[in-house]
Amino acid sequence: MQHPLRKEKICLNCGHRVEERYCPHCGQENVEPRERFSELAGHFIADLLHFDTQFFSTIRYLLFKPGYLTLEYIRGRRKAYLHPIRMYLFISLVYFFLASVIPLRHSHIIIEMNKNPQFTVEMNKNSQPANQAKMLLPYATIRQYDSIQESLPSKNRDPRIIQLMTHRLLALQMQYGNHAADVLREKILHHIPQVMFFLLPLFALLLELHFSKKKYYFSDHIIFSLHFHIFYFLLAVVALLLESLLNTDLFMLMSLLLWIYLILALRRVYQNSWFKTILKSISIGFLYTIVISMVMAGLLAWALAIG
Repeated sequence: MQHPLRKEKICLNCGHRVEERYCPHCGQENVEPRERFSELAGHFIADLLHFDTQFFSTIRYLLFKPGYLTLEYIRGRRKAYLHPIRMYLFISLVYFFLASVIPLRHSHIIIEMNKNPQFTVEMNKNSQPANQAKMLLPYATIRQYDSIQESLPSKNRDPRIIQLMTHRLLALQMQYGNHAADVLREKILHHIPQVMFFLLPLFALLLELHFSKKKYYFSDHIIFSLHFHIFYFLLAVVALLLESLLNTDLFMLMSLLLWIYLILALRRVYQNSWFKTILKSISIGFLYTIVISMVMAGLLAWALAIG
């Protein structure tokens, strides 16, 4: 049942005259401002069902028709789908929430030393649960690390920047012990949402470098970037849950699926030949991997610097 109209013909929102149900100036419905609980509940259910329809329709096309939503947006057909920014915020929020609550199983950092000490960070494929995590570094104290460095020939010592980062890692390890990896992970996760907003336009810039500037606006590449990263977060959510349940590493499978998705999406949106699309996907993927590595290294340094 529709909410009753007001007898007064002046819009409560903008003050313009309203002859029918909606104000011709601002679009607000000229109804009585006070509502019954049943009417509020009806609005809530209607909005929820409308959101669900948009959400599941958007998810279906996003997952099974790579690039289709980007094309629909560029062509102006947007009403039936969630806006990509709203969708991105929702999916990324779900991912970061899960990443913060699911126990760390096989992603803590281990620093390995060989004959020539190097600052080598790698993922431990057979790591234990977070409460049994190994130490970040194979040193007990900063003094021990400095002593080993001083005993080495100058050319074999770690660069100054690596020594500073190692000091910060050791300080973290001395403070938190076996939980240092979890603390470092939390510090990094805290800043990744801001970093992703920085990466989105960088990915769009890579697209602009690979495709015609005359045919596409930079905003078109931004929309493609949003949809691609939404798919990444959806895939990451599934991988996070499966890794937690199965205690396995799905990084390689996830990377392969992302690359295949990128090829299909690029092909549908930019309509190059398959050969050109595959070459450009390799180039974009390679350059973006370098960008991500540099940004994540900077984020690690920042997380350590702010303590």
